[in-house]
Amino acid sequence: MNNDWKKPLQARWQAIAARDRLALVCLGAFLLMMGFWWGAWLPVQAALHNARANVADQQALQAHLRSHAAQLASRGKTVMATDTSALPALLTASAQRRGLAVALQPARPDQSLSVTVQGAPTDVVAWLRELQEAGVATRQLRLSRDAETGWQGEVVLAAAS
Repeated sequence: MNNDWKKPLQARWQAIAARDRLALVCLGAFLLMMGFWWGAWLPVQAALHNARANVADQQALQAHLRSHAAQLASRGKTVMATDTSALPALLTASAQRRGLAVALQPARPDQSLSVTVQGAPTDVVAWLRELQEAGVATRQLRLSRDAETGWQGEVVLAAAS
């Protein structure tokens, strides 16, 4: 290889006093260490910290799920207990308790019910949450805001399986 370009640099380096060369070498080593610190060490440490935090979160979630496993299993049994024949009575009773106006449409071939609902937004949301806790799945939901009556729309519900 052609080393002609190195000769002027080596000559300049040799022309610098020994004390100044030592200072430049120390400065270069310091800059190299700082580059490693900020370029490699800190990002790795941050990723490790985030990973440990994620592991701690996942362990807390796992402990919570294990401590509530019996409750979750019993809730699953409640969901399975809701059958399609009891669904219309459950819908109308829960809607009346919430003060909602509902109209049931004829059952669909897939064993789901279409319900026209009308009422205040908080009541509609509470009603849907109550139905979900009772084991009724919401398959479709179309609501629109009416200035006079709150929300009105159609909900397709079915017994969860």
